[in-house]
Amino acid sequence: MNLQDFLSHYQYRPDPIKKDIWIIPNKVNNQYLDDCDGFCLGVLYFCLAEESLFKFWLLLVFYDTKIIYCKTKSNVGHVVLKHKGKYIDTFSKEWVDKQQMLNYGHKFNKLFMFNFLQVALKMLIGKILVKMK
Repeated sequence: MNLQDFLSHYQYRPDPIKKDIWIIPNKVNNQYLDDCDGFCLGVLYFCLAEESLFKFWLLLVFYDTKIIYCKTKSNVGHVVLKHKGKYIDTFSKEWVDKQQMLNYGHKFNKLFMFNFLQVALKMLIGKILVKMK
């Protein structure tokens, strides 16, 4: 799936239970309904990893693909995806450089990127929370 295909079916929706649920979004009524972390996981899984969990983890472990935490200009926590020096998130919905992210008002902390173990743990917790609903 290419990025335009994913975007044509993506709709922003905050996590319903006020907890951060990290899961690769599923299609519901032909839409991927999720927040910023789901958007990043969806772009990574559907577009970059071509729907392969093996490639998904390979990209996070061995390549310049990172999920990064930042704050928006309204000081709300937010997640963006970085791949090969370009960034994408629910604001841009396209690959842009870091300066464009800064122009949106995103504030990055150089030390806060989710490593692959943190992503795996957050996704495991997300699966548990979804099953508990």
